[in-house]
Amino acid sequence: MVAMGYALIALAVIAVIFSIAFIRRPDETWDIYESWKWQDPEANRPSPAALRLHGAGGLVVALLSAGFGLWLITTYG
Repeated sequence: MVAMGYALIALAVIAVIFSIAFIRRPDETWDIYESWKWQDPEANRPSPAALRLHGAGGLVVALLSAGFGLWLITTYG
């Protein structure tokens, strides 16, 4: 059970790292994760407001992942 706790802590750390990337560079993360879906990605680029919301979603995920990671650390020590 403790090994699973460590795996979940590692997963939370990875989620925080990816979320920070979404917060800091939402346009580049869109290029990496979404632009491959279209033949002409520039024609389908989201608006600046949508990219800001993408970054805000990254902030929410980072906070939740950090909180979950801290809870796991206190539980599994």
